[in-house]
Amino acid sequence: MKKILIVAFVLFFNHFSYAQAEKDSIDNPFPPSWAIKVGININNDISTNIRMSYFFDKRYSINSNYWHFSRTSPNSPPDFVEQNLFGHKYRIKESFFAYGLLIGYLIEISDTGLRLHLQTGILYNLHFYPDNFVRLDPPHDTLFSYSNYEYERKSEYYPSWIIDAPIEIPLGNYIGASMGPKLHISKKGVTFWVCMSLNFGNVTSKVLP
Repeated sequence: MKKILIVAFVLFFNHFSYAQAEKDSIDNPFPPSWAIKVGININNDISTNIRMSYFFDKRYSINSNYWHFSRTSPNSPPDFVEQNLFGHKYRIKESFFAYGLLIGYLIEISDTGLRLHLQTGILYNLHFYPDNFVRLDPPHDTLFSYSNYEYERKSEYYPSWIIDAPIEIPLGNYIGASMGPKLHISKKGVTFWVCMSLNFGNVTSKVLP
């Protein structure tokens, strides 16, 4: 059932995009177009980010967003040790994934094609983390692995609100770069990121020489 709903949504969105693009190509000298952004978000951690954008009426956008990052779990005991046959020690990780839909508004900054792309929307977050560490006495020690704790793998799901304001810099008619702040608000707190990405597709509202 879930797969059927996803396919139906993609077909509907594709049909809407094509119909709107056909209409705007008649009424608007700058018809709607697509762009994809691949980049990183930086604060104390580094996350990866992929965003697909659909532009219409010159100034508006609809953006689908995916991002992911992992870090050493703060739940991990300070004396936690886990290693493999070759003595390589592992740091126990927790992972975050987020999917969402954002709406955007474009503000032209200069005649060179530089623009501000304001975006906001809701993300659906998935958090996978270790918990309930129990010290093993004696440790689990075999030919292939060693561990002095056992633990549970847990997960949680929650919404969040995101505000994104990158400045988009065209490097050509179909390739560009962007950089700017991102604010992420959820039950985990408020986090601030600096985002950098490479952009492909509609990277400017101007026709560059």
